[in-house]
Amino acid sequence: FAALQSVPFNLLVIHFLYRYWAVCRPDLITLFANKIFIFFLICETVGEVAIWLRRRPFLEQSSDSLQFARSLADQTRESVQTEESQTIPFQRDNTFDARLVMTIGLMNVVAISLISTAATFACLAYSHINTMTKISPKAGYLQKKLFVALCVQAAVPSVLVYIPYIFSLNIPLFGVPMTFIHNVSAPVTAFFPTWDAVVIILLLPDYRRGL
Repeated sequence: FAALQSVPFNLLVIHFLYRYWAVCRPDLITLFANKIFIFFLICETVGEVAIWLRRRPFLEQSSDSLQFARSLADQTRESVQTEESQTIPFQRDNTFDARLVMTIGLMNVVAISLISTAATFACLAYSHINTMTKISPKAGYLQKKLFVALCVQAAVPSVLVYIPYIFSLNIPLFGVPMTFIHNVSAPVTAFFPTWDAVVIILLLPDYRRGL
């Protein structure tokens, strides 16, 4: 799950890098047609997935992994049925599981660093768009429109996927009841594919007219 979740985070950074270069360094935009650069982006994305897959044996050294997962599922079902607020402890056999906490910490570092990188590219691109003087007003308007569309499109998975699961994974560390957030995360994530398409249709005139 963590390995596959890292892919859209990484694609988000690549999207904003492209938009940043489009307005700030148009001379570099041709790299996205360069096979070596494309291969580098693919390797970087696949490498991130490989890091997570390399972590899996480290997590699964305990022979009771499956039983542990089943016990957590039972706790969750019981919590939903009784509508009681429960926390999911980071424990195995009543012992604090440092491996699990380290993995959650690594996921936080990867997610936050990628979001921060994408946000940095976004801020730099927006700042440059507002200060450009060598392009026509129409070209500047188009760049702003494309930038806003990208930001809104990026906000949809952030709000509907990343934030709910970041909360779900981290709140138990502080012993805070998380029944509501846990129960909401899956249905909210199910909204993502539809709203991802709706946002693009509403933002781009050609799609609106087609609709």
